Amino acid sequence: MENQEVMKGTCLNCGSEFHSHYCAFCGQSSKAGPLTVRAILEGALKGLIDFDKPLYRTLIGLTLRPGSMISDYVEGKRSGYANPVKYCLFTSALLIVLVQLRGSIVEVASQSMSADPTAAEPAAEFLRQYNEINNIIQPYSHVISLMMMPVLAGFFYLVFRKSKRSFADQMAFGCFAVGHAAFLNIAILAFNLHHVIFDAVTVLINVGPPIYIIWAAVVFNRERVVPGVLRSLLAYGLFFGLIVALMMLIVFIKMTQ
Repeated sequence: MENQEVMKGTCLNCGSEFHSHYCAFCGQSSKAGPLTVRAILEGALKGLIDFDKPLYRTLIGLTLRPGSMISDYVEGKRSGYANPVKYCLFTSALLIVLVQLRGSIVEVASQSMSADPTAAEPAAEFLRQYNEINNIIQPYSHVISLMMMPVLAGFFYLVFRKSKRSFADQMAFGCFAVGHAAFLNIAILAFNLHHVIFDAVTVLINVGPPIYIIWAAVVFNRERVVPGVLRSLLAYGLFFGLIVALMMLIVFIKMTQ
């Protein structure tokens, strides 16, 4: 009777030696290696809401050290973290539900300003018109952003070619970063918007996510600060510009029907 081949190696997640198909210490598969787009999508389909402990570790890691945590994930330390596509879908879905329940910041501000007799009429009228446009694009914005993840990954892959990160690595980064940006917006929107300074919250909602993503990209790609920020701005700017163009196209179609 022939002996079965015994797999040997070092676990990429915890550094322990393994002698089977799974690490005896952390349970990660011995087949963990360079990421592929197929591996990311397959991981997302295995139990869409099966987060448990990895969700907490992912939330903490992406909040305190996003670039380093995503680096750990793409380099093999994956058993303790949520799948990037799954995480992005989860947080984006929560954000969509919260916006539907609470209304967008623009909608709440428009209602508050309309009820305020001291509010300037031009400002109130601007918000009302902006709110009409926002109501048109709101149902599509998050869905389009999710569908455009491969495009975002492609932009980061092109501008950070010297970092030797693969397209799949950049896709994992994009899903994690955009997903956590949605989570940060959830935390901001969770406050009672009627009692929060509107201008400050609006700035935080619009400026916070790009700053977070750019900061994470610089660390993730191991780039020097100034060139890293410039490259990140280019990649994210192209992505955001494409999203805005698609949103304006939707608004034009809807308003001309």
